[in-house]
Amino acid sequence: MISKLRGFLDTIDTQGLVIDVNGVGYSVACSQNTLRNLPVSGDPLTLYIETLMRAEQINLYGFLTDQERSIFKLLLTVQGVGGKVCLSLLSALTSDQIFNAILTQDHVPLTQADGVGPKLATRIVRELKDKAIAEAPLSFTPITTGLHQQALSALTNLGYKRNEIMEALQGLGEISSLDKLIPMALSQLSKR
Repeated sequence: MISKLRGFLDTIDTQGLVIDVNGVGYSVACSQNTLRNLPVSGDPLTLYIETLMRAEQINLYGFLTDQERSIFKLLLTVQGVGGKVCLSLLSALTSDQIFNAILTQDHVPLTQADGVGPKLATRIVRELKDKAIAEAPLSFTPITTGLHQQALSALTNLGYKRNEIMEALQGLGEISSLDKLIPMALSQLSKR
C-alpha cells in the first residue's frame, strides 16, 4: 500500500491533484482544505496517502498532515461513509472541528458537508465518540467548557458561522468569564 508520496505538484483540479514522483504521475483525491493549502505547480510536495481498493479500482486520497489522514481513516469506520463523504467532511470542516463535534456529540457541524444529512451526522458522532477520544491528537483542545458553549451560542446568534467560531474559540484556551471570552473571540473572528 502507498502511505506517502514525495514529488512535485504537477496539476490541480476541483477533485484533487497529480503529483509527479520520479516521472510517474499519481492522481490523488484531496479535500478542498488541502487543495487551498498547496504550493504552486512545480514545487516540491509531500502527501500522506490513504489507499482504498474498491471493486477493481485503486483510489489514492492525499493529505498535507497525518492528523487529517487519521480523521479520514476514523470516519471510514462508520457504516455508509466512504471516501467521498470523508473528503466532503474534511472540505467543510477542519480535523479539529470534526474531533470536537464527535467528542461533544454535536452532529450539527457535520451537516455542513455535502452529502451529510442529520441522520448520517448523528450516526457518525454516536459511533465514533470512544474511538475519537483515543485518536485525538495531543495538540487538540476540545470546546467542552460551559463558557465556550455559551460563547458559541451567543456568537452564532450574531450571525457568525459555527465552524469559524469553533476555530476562534479553540485558539483562546481557558478564559475565566464570558465577558472576557466573547470580545476575545470577536477579535479573532475579525482577523479572518
